[in-house]
Amino acid sequence: SRPHARRLRPQRAALERMAVGPAVSPPLRHQFAEGAGHCTLTVELPTLACLDGVALDISGTEVRLQLPGEGHASCIALPNTVVAASGAPSAKFSKRRGQLTVSWPLAALPVPAATPSAEAKQAAVEAPAPASTPVAAPTLPSAAPVPASTPAAAAPIPAPAAAYGSIWNANSWHWEEKNCLEPARAEVRRALERCQKDELRHIAELEGASLALKDVKTYGEATISLRKGKRILCYDLSISFQWEGRDEFGKLLGVKGIGKAQNFTQEDGDEPPKVNMEVSTSSGSGPEQRKVASWMVRTGAPLLGRSLRATELSRAILAAEEGQADPEGDKARSRRASPRSSASARAWGALPQRPLRGRPCRAASGTSTPGTGRRGP
Repeated sequence: SRPHARRLRPQRAALERMAVGPAVSPPLRHQFAEGAGHCTLTVELPTLACLDGVALDISGTEVRLQLPGEGHASCIALPNTVVAASGAPSAKFSKRRGQLTVSWPLAALPVPAATPSAEAKQAAVEAPAPASTPVAAPTLPSAAPVPASTPAAAAPIPAPAAAYGSIWNANSWHWEEKNCLEPARAEVRRALERCQKDELRHIAELEGASLALKDVKTYGEATISLRKGKRILCYDLSISFQWEGRDEFGKLLGVKGIGKAQNFTQEDGDEPPKVNMEVSTSSGSGPEQRKVASWMVRTGAPLLGRSLRATELSRAILAAEEGQADPEGDKARSRRASPRSSASARAWGALPQRPLRGRPCRAASGTSTPGTGRRGP
């Protein structure tokens, strides 16, 4: 009957809630993309202005993200290409776009063991063999050239070294963020100097003229985060520099300008940053000056941009930061400080301890003092 159905509706709703179980945060809006040797995960976080208070955990099979004020973490399962990758991930948050980007290098994937071709398998099946002796895998011609443990010879990005954190961070297991802006500045300057030496000197198209860079300035932010023994590099850099043209003998040609590149990050992969060239209005207007200025804008800018590609620059920054680490020295300093702390503790424990002296408590009004039977005033 209808009244009986009304009585059953609350019970049915309660049973449905019990079947569903506790509330779990649904996965955040995200997408995976592959390109330029990387697999990139983009998570939409339009309500955040920074990552303060955000718990981010990147494991080998999933990305766990818990936002401030949320009782449950949101889990994003990783595809098989990322699970099989051995390269360290890099994460970056863009306040302007409201997105968290996590990138994995796919070029570090190991080469699997060579599999025999269909013809070799058929030949192995048809070849006569004793019943007790199976056909050995090394006899297959297609499996001989590449052993199972041989990595890819053309892999441009080797597996990163183990992370090294502070003394308090045992095995670099806990989250720790280290500023690496100075190593990043040094590597950017070194990359531009290498490009100037290899590409901008004695240019045949300019009758042996050269282009010199000076006053290189790098600004932005660069950090290396440690978590569970992994290093995660994040940087967002911009540069500016001045350039001038010189003839084959090193004499100034009277043409100069300014170059700029803005907001290039570790997630750009093989895509070079765009370098914008400006020619000074005080430069000479002769045909030779115009030719040098045109070559710098048309050809020199892309050459400088390719020298700042994230694949090479990220590897150089990580190597520079690793070279600054001194784990043995930190351990020695920790051992030297430990005896002093122990000696101080022993000296403090050896001091004579005086008993605490206190005045007897006075009974409150209307109560009797224990053992006397007298009442207080």
